[in-house]
Amino acid sequence: MKRKTLRFFPVLILILVACNFIDAGSTPVPTSTPTITPTATLVPIPGDLGFGEVTGKVTDVATGLPIPHATVTCEHFSYTSKESDRCNRSTTTDENGVFLFEKVFFHDTDTIQLTVEATGYETTEVKQSFFTWNEWKVDVSLNHLP
Repeated sequence: MKRKTLRFFPVLILILVACNFIDAGSTPVPTSTPTITPTATLVPIPGDLGFGEVTGKVTDVATGLPIPHATVTCEHFSYTSKESDRCNRSTTTDENGVFLFEKVFFHDTDTIQLTVEATGYETTEVKQSFFTWNEWKVDVSLNHLP
């Protein structure tokens, strides 16, 4: 039995050397490792409309005059855009009653709600739940408080 095992031992050594399991004292063959470089290309999600703005004018419903210094608060609900790309902030109207939210990322399924408040006026909310363009122009007229 010992003799049979010894007969196959040199064959086993030869196989192990051939498969590089045992160093036979030769110089190792250099091997190359493929390098995978990630790309920065983002695949757009269907319905993405890109960056745009929410803008408009706040006026008095009775006189049609602009209401300066009104507070406009934007609440933006989206399942696709990052929190930093949404319109979740407040601004005030300028002397002409105009407000602007810039760099807002729009998706066609987004919902944006504006709340407009001004001293001496009723608070008004305006909501849009579907977009076909990366811009929303909203003119809001406020009623005086009773």
